[in-house]
Amino acid sequence: MAGGIKKFVVGAFDDEAVLFPAVKNVRKAGYKIHDVYTPFPVHGLDYAMGLRQTSLHTVGFIYAALGTITALGFMSWVFVKDWPMDIGGKPFFALPAWIPITFELTVLFSAVGMVLTFATYALSPL
Repeated sequence: MAGGIKKFVVGAFDDEAVLFPAVKNVRKAGYKIHDVYTPFPVHGLDYAMGLRQTSLHTVGFIYAALGTITALGFMSWVFVKDWPMDIGGKPFFALPAWIPITFELTVLFSAVGMVLTFATYALSPL
């Protein structure tokens, strides 16, 4: 790239059966494909473009598991160890009663964690 001149290759295709060989041939020619716009999802196009698989699903699962562990750990500590109360004969470790709070904390940790992960990657220099 001499003098800041950028070179682009642009193509338009009517059928995905033509798009796949074109993407593979452009990659074989040594060009890096930055993006492909389609009006509908084309399965396998990310693999043909040479994009690496994301690990966002793993990070989301870790955040959700952290939320579940936090909810169950805190509630079991409060209701079993710190402040046990016998209400209507209910056992101290009443797991069915804790399911809504556990679910909400799981979703909260996962959502906030994914937003922070996105913000971290979006604001970091490449």
